[in-house]
Amino acid sequence: MEALILSCSTGGGHNSAAQAMVHELTARGWTVHFFDPYSLRSPQMARRVGSAYVSMVQLSPHLFGAVYQLGRLYEEGERNFSLPNPVLAVQKKTALALHRWLSEHPVDLILCSHPYPGLMLTWLKNHGLHVPPSVMIPTDYTCCLLYTSDAADDK
Repeated sequence: MEALILSCSTGGGHNSAAQAMVHELTARGWTVHFFDPYSLRSPQMARRVGSAYVSMVQLSPHLFGAVYQLGRLYEEGERNFSLPNPVLAVQKKTALALHRWLSEHPVDLILCSHPYPGLMLTWLKNHGLHVPPSVMIPTDYTCCLLYTSDAADDK
């Protein structure tokens, strides 16, 4: 059996949780691939996404809190006015790179320890592309509504 574990380097907890999954599945005899999907576009892209998030949290925690509040407001707008999810739409290019990787490296299962890879898989499914069985294992302290699948439809 082969598994793909996807994380994002926006803080060490997501990657630590992913590494624990790698360890457990490997111990059970699985072949495991683990990476940050932004690295499929470029290593610099993966570093930029991670460092932008960490910088915002460290240097401007109030802005970080405002983003979460914006998610709550946007969710109401999405529900009332059928607005597209901007976070999902931003994942398109990386989702397509992930789809190309999956086409060349089929897996039996995908596990995500960060919402961004989960949104990439959602984008692929919403656009009729095959996605193996997938599981999102939340590793955040709270849920940002911009990341929820109810709001994650950019059709």
